[in-house]
Amino acid sequence: IFRAGLNFQAAKASYVMLSAGQGYRVPSIGERYITTTSGNFGFYPNPGLKPESSISYELGFKQMFRVGKFSGMVDLAGFYEDYDNYVEFNFGYWGFNPDVTKDVGFKFFNTGPARIYGIDASIAGEGDLAKNLNLGVMLGYTYSVPQALDPNYVFYVDPNNSKNSLTYLFTSSDSAGHILKYRVQSLLKGDVQVTWKRFSTGFGVRYYGFMKNIDRFFYDILDGQMFGVKSGIKKYRAEHNTGTYIVDYRISYALRSFKFSVIVNNLMNTEFSLRPLTIESPRMTQLQVVYKI
Repeated sequence: IFRAGLNFQAAKASYVMLSAGQGYRVPSIGERYITTTSGNFGFYPNPGLKPESSISYELGFKQMFRVGKFSGMVDLAGFYEDYDNYVEFNFGYWGFNPDVTKDVGFKFFNTGPARIYGIDASIAGEGDLAKNLNLGVMLGYTYSVPQALDPNYVFYVDPNNSKNSLTYLFTSSDSAGHILKYRVQSLLKGDVQVTWKRFSTGFGVRYYGFMKNIDRFFYDILDGQMFGVKSGIKKYRAEHNTGTYIVDYRISYALRSFKFSVIVNNLMNTEFSLRPLTIESPRMTQLQVVYKI
């Protein structure tokens, strides 16, 4: 595996970074050999699964800054990755279980060449606004374009009907732009924290863009009549197609070696899903006590 990088100080507080490298991932034992079930679904092996390889490039720029007592850093980078034998799981009929619902499930395949490119930008800083009053901020954003390079590549041939052989185009719910399945292209994270003497409070914000493309069989099978009732996944995705903002909150007080905190995740109790048919956690409040030895 070849990897190389360069970090060049262009000015007193400015840096340019270059890197290139190869990647290699051997399929796991589970992906190749294990057969199991979870609920009404099965997970099926693919002994012929090949290792996935990649080559990646990155160009970045980092700038340090100071405004009064507030100092921080701006970081901007672009990345570009090419994959061979890209590994992705697919939903369909794979097993031989007489219970038809357990005959349906997931199996991993080499789906052909793929490419992922995009940008990653962040800004972070910290400083005193006044005596005993400190402010810390962080904002980061990542945008990626994950694409299938050969959408007509046949990665599975149906022994009973060759017309049902699987390709990216045949298995995708939305093939516009040839975006890979199960990918969130936009991700934003922000955080603000204010500390006054022993008190500290802060908000965190997360944004997840809409997952454009999932396996078409989620619609054909799970929104069909297999279970006697529709899963509702197509309707849910149609109504939640603009991305999701999640707000977290925390407040704490430090007393000698103790730190007492109240942490609220998903403050607005937003209903959201980052994986098909899986609803993420609702509002959760935690009381945390930390003792520093």
